[in-house]
Amino acid sequence: MAIAFVAITQSAAADSGSVTITKPTGTQDGDVLIACIAVNSTTPTAPDGSWTAIPAATLNAGSRFAAWYKVAGGSEPADYTFTTTDSVFHAAQMAAYRGVDAVVIDAAVPTPASNSSAT
Repeated sequence: MAIAFVAITQSAAADSGSVTITKPTGTQDGDVLIACIAVNSTTPTAPDGSWTAIPAATLNAGSRFAAWYKVAGGSEPADYTFTTTDSVFHAAQMAAYRGVDAVVIDAAVPTPASNSSAT
């Protein structure tokens, strides 16, 4: 089966310690969800332990980007909340893909020695 894009959702929150993203429409059991969060603060935290982190980066002074993925189960919630320790601006997107082999994702995600800074 070829990998197929299902849908994407996005959200933003100002002066908040969290951002909530709605599950992409059409997500089914076995789809892979990828959540990406940009925040002017500390690295955000995933809603629960079912999400696997993709290495984060510091984009510039204080801005961070973080991403996670998970395989959707049969009883996923309607939305997911990602949090930080500060009340700041958050921007978020979540995409769903079908036909992805999560074992291949696990093998492809690098484990960084430390976060990298971009200038």
